[in-house]
Amino acid sequence: MKLKMLELSGFKSFAKTTLLEFPSNIVGIVGPNGSGKSNIAEAIRWVLGEQSVKSLRGKRGEDLIFAGTPKASAMGKASVTLHFDNASRRIPLNFDTVSLGRKVFRDGLNEYSINGSPVRLRDIVELLAKIGLGESKHNIIGQGEVDRILLASSRDRRAMLEDALGLRVYQLKKKEASRKLDETERNLHEIEGLVKEIAPHLKYLKSLKEKADQREVYEKELHDFQIAYFHSMLSGMKNEEVRLLGEDSPLQHAMKRVEEEIVGLQKSVDAKEETVKRFGKMQDLDVEFQALNEKRGTYERELGRLEGRLEAEEERSQKPIERIVDMPYVRGEIEKWHDAIRRLLVMEDAESMKKVLRDVDAGLLHLAGVVAKGKIIDTPSVSALLGDLKKEQEKLQELLSNLEGEVARVRKELDAEEEGYQKLQQEIRGLDRAVREKEEERSGIRIKRERVRYQLEELRKDHSSTVQDMEFANISEKDIEGKDSPFSSFSSEELKRKVEKTRLRLEEIGGIDEHTIEEYHATEKRFEFLSKELLDIGTAKNDLYKLIKDLDVTIERDFEEGFKKVQNEFQNYFKIIFGGGKAILKHQEVKLELDEYGEPIEPKEDEGEKSFGIEIEVDLPRKRIKGMAMLSGGERALTAIALLFAISAVNPPPFLVLDETDAALDEANSKLYADTLKQLSEKTDLVIVTHNRETMKQAGILYGVTMGDDGISKLLSLKFEEAREYANR
Repeated sequence: MKLKMLELSGFKSFAKTTLLEFPSNIVGIVGPNGSGKSNIAEAIRWVLGEQSVKSLRGKRGEDLIFAGTPKASAMGKASVTLHFDNASRRIPLNFDTVSLGRKVFRDGLNEYSINGSPVRLRDIVELLAKIGLGESKHNIIGQGEVDRILLASSRDRRAMLEDALGLRVYQLKKKEASRKLDETERNLHEIEGLVKEIAPHLKYLKSLKEKADQREVYEKELHDFQIAYFHSMLSGMKNEEVRLLGEDSPLQHAMKRVEEEIVGLQKSVDAKEETVKRFGKMQDLDVEFQALNEKRGTYERELGRLEGRLEAEEERSQKPIERIVDMPYVRGEIEKWHDAIRRLLVMEDAESMKKVLRDVDAGLLHLAGVVAKGKIIDTPSVSALLGDLKKEQEKLQELLSNLEGEVARVRKELDAEEEGYQKLQQEIRGLDRAVREKEEERSGIRIKRERVRYQLEELRKDHSSTVQDMEFANISEKDIEGKDSPFSSFSSEELKRKVEKTRLRLEEIGGIDEHTIEEYHATEKRFEFLSKELLDIGTAKNDLYKLIKDLDVTIERDFEEGFKKVQNEFQNYFKIIFGGGKAILKHQEVKLELDEYGEPIEPKEDEGEKSFGIEIEVDLPRKRIKGMAMLSGGERALTAIALLFAISAVNPPPFLVLDETDAALDEANSKLYADTLKQLSEKTDLVIVTHNRETMKQAGILYGVTMGDDGISKLLSLKFEEAREYANR
């Protein structure tokens, strides 16, 4: 079995599909910090089933997907596929090439596959356990994880050693056998309980036979009573429905009639209101009437002034003449105002008439003052003046009389228009009242229809409830239709009471199955079957106990054998790396840990009943150091590497991934580390992420990881022999 190829797409910084082939036993991965080297080691860890995103330097599953950069779009998923050459059939699958695949989507969904076929995570874990790649991931040492082996608890260190020795598959078998044993014991207890329960039940079933016969009689009576009752109920409901529908039909016609009448009345209202809108002449007549009244008032005021003047002149003509008056001047003034009064007679504008009258009034007052101050020398002229004033009075009276006739005419037309308008308004009010009455009638009809519909709805609910009761009683409408019942003379209430009474009798008897006798024979057969099952399950229980015991023996035996081999290899690698010294693996009893309340914490399910773990003791050459706590960082790293290499040498994994495990080594230790890598590569394939030149020299092929300004990691490959040849040119 050999590591063949790694395929990445969308995983962390490897946005584009990237292929890494492993043609050499040692493959080096180099590049500057931040270029994405460690992402390759994490991709391998992830595709092998790693569930802790934190151990992959992330917080959520989507952190494993290329997040995008200003120059590259984010990916929707990440996928990693690891290909193995399985010609040796170390992987127990009948394929020359085995591919393990894993995908993660942004919603957190993970998909697993083997050779492209979907599988469960459990299938991946079980398959890897069979080839020595357990959950401890001892074959993948990430950046800064060299001390993990040393800092682990003794129990965890034993679990890692069991994984490396290929014992995980036995642990899984033991776990599965224990699960089956627990299930078998539960089944055993259940069956024992059933057997104890069935024995008295057989006796009980026999006593029920007599009650079953009596129950059959009552059930027949109940059936007949129910048929009669449901028939009575359905018949009554049908008659009630016919009655309600008979009430609804005339209401429906009445509703239609009333609505048509409302529509007709509303049309009449609209027509009348439209006619009202045409009564604009009444407004014009009203305006004309107001103007005529104003004009009449003006005439009446002017007539009053003329009559006053006339009376004054007549009175003065009777008095002795005291002053001389210029009569030609008086005649001229009278003629001027006479012309003004003639213009007044043909005017229609009230404002203009008022202005002329004001001028006439002022002129006449002035003339009266002149006459009062002078001596009349022409008595005939005064008489003529009085005559003219009387003529003007008569003309004004005539105009006023004509104006009164015009006012009476307009008033008559206005009264006629007003009468027509009021008549239309009265008709509209009558129509509105009729509409309201019809709407009230419609509302009454609607209430009646709603009451009928409510009764119909309640009737249908009762019908539905009755049908459900029939279904519950296993009675169909066909069972009721066309059958004469001896209980047809009973009312529904009487039949209901008989049904309830019969049900009480059945309840007193109890729930006896009609197949009681058949149940008795079936129960007897089941009793015999369960007795046989007890025997078979007991045998299976003993077999599982034996299997678990055999697995414990196998695990303990193989562990002890592998433990000795690892211990020897650990001593050898320790001496090679440190140039001497001593390294010992020791069994140590594991005490149960205590919780916060001081109670012992039970071991995890997969830890079984292991009572001891593994501790490490070292003795460096030329130093008085015997404890792990006294080692330097480089010494701890080399010790961990020696143990890791020892484990890998005893039961070589398909491959070993080392991510900058040489970072803490100086130049001298780097040379020792590199030489040790070369020896180890003879037993297992190595994938090494490194900055160390000595380590690089051991690689058969180097992959250079770079990252451009688009934030995407890229690969460059070069065989080390080609690099040397190129450098020597």
